[in-house]
Amino acid sequence: MFDRIHRKVRLTEDGEAFIFYANDILRTFNRARSFKNDEESVKTIIRVGTVGSLGSHFFPDFIYTFSQHYPLVELKIIIGTTKSLTDMIHRNEIDIMYTIDELIYEPELVNMMREPEPIYFVTKDPNIKAQKYALDEISDYPFLLTEKGEAYRYELERHLAHESVDLNAIVEVGEIGIITKVLKKGLGIAYLPYFSVKDDVDSHALNIVDVDIPNVTMWRQVMVHEKKFLSKGMKDFLETITKK
Repeated sequence: MFDRIHRKVRLTEDGEAFIFYANDILRTFNRARSFKNDEESVKTIIRVGTVGSLGSHFFPDFIYTFSQHYPLVELKIIIGTTKSLTDMIHRNEIDIMYTIDELIYEPELVNMMREPEPIYFVTKDPNIKAQKYALDEISDYPFLLTEKGEAYRYELERHLAHESVDLNAIVEVGEIGIITKVLKKGLGIAYLPYFSVKDDVDSHALNIVDVDIPNVTMWRQVMVHEKKFLSKGMKDFLETITKK
């Protein structure tokens, strides 16, 4: 591509042709670099799948914190069950999954965070004393159930079936905030993840009920597909939801 005669160097005909392609490559590279640097100013969407209990408790703060740095990034929050969200992330219908369940070992999914979350019976019913109860001893109290599909609801049903106990369920609702508000009025008992009642337990607005069943621990988990390209915005959102 070069001719060198004495101390002079000049492009050959092939060299002249190559310059055209080289300049085109440089222009493409510079556009790509500019796009990366300007990512925060580009209108994009991050699709996040989560379960109802995590969505209502954690996501208001996540959304507020993230939007301070990425005001032009739209967060699309999809509520589902662990199973439906897992299917969606495999079909590239969501970018990030945040759920609470047993530990997930799923081919092609990368677990970015695992945090243990104990599940407790809680109440403010004055008739429920600070003592250990058998499961059948609390079965006649009004029970507030989370919706089917929640992993800890499944664990409760498994224990009930094992001991042949039926609950006196008075409501089934997907919004834990509704359940805790009813509980704090002194009505009923519920089986909930600790993160959702910690502040109320610490302030004695709710009490943990000691029930004689094996301890149950679920895991809050953040997952992405191993083949997913993570933009800077996605990486920063992952940092927002995984930092302690």
